[in-house]
Amino acid sequence: MGEIATARPKRLAALGGAYAVSLITPLQSGLLGKNNGASARCRAELARLRKAGVNPSASFFLTGETIFERWPQEELDGLGASQFESDCVLRSVESSLNLYALHQQSEITPCAVVRREGETDEELGLQRRHASFGRACRQMEPDLSEAAGIQRRLRAIEGASDFDGVLYGMRQLVGLMKSSGKHATIPLDYWQLTYDLYLLRLAGTWRDSVLSRWSRDYFAPIEKKVQA
Repeated sequence: MGEIATARPKRLAALGGAYAVSLITPLQSGLLGKNNGASARCRAELARLRKAGVNPSASFFLTGETIFERWPQEELDGLGASQFESDCVLRSVESSLNLYALHQQSEITPCAVVRREGETDEELGLQRRHASFGRACRQMEPDLSEAAGIQRRLRAIEGASDFDGVLYGMRQLVGLMKSSGKHATIPLDYWQLTYDLYLLRLAGTWRDSVLSRWSRDYFAPIEKKVQA
């Protein structure tokens, strides 16, 4: 019973991650594709997703068609999700979509890591390893001595008293991941991000496990490129 109770949060987090990516993938494809009509529809949808983050009380009716049209209720029931757990999955998906909409705004390159045509599992896995939230934060300024502002925001996320405080800090950092004079657009693995957002909603060790992994990914040494 203990093993089942331990495994279920991870399975629910993974379900949220898979569902979020299933929504982000066609949005990103339509936005960056050659079909102008599809691109316009996707831009309008991203605008609604960004607005929902500013006004959470209106989010269900701003984004309900996007989120609930294929909502995985059967899968949630199959995992024995309580109402609280289902609500946490919903909030993690909503929050991930809002962050993606902020990230992708005005960008002409993909901001979400998704499987590319012909890409193997190994290649996708390599992409994802370099696109965790902690690693993406490090890529904005690899020199730790110059990254005081980024580290200050990460500490504010760690010290946030509630989930809204966590999201506030994450929005600030995701906004900085957009292309700038110092770096190109930094992509994120939104499967992992949604997974992490679910666990951050839970108390105690689940939240700590996410923050410790972000810290590990952030402070891990930068690999030096080998000169040919």
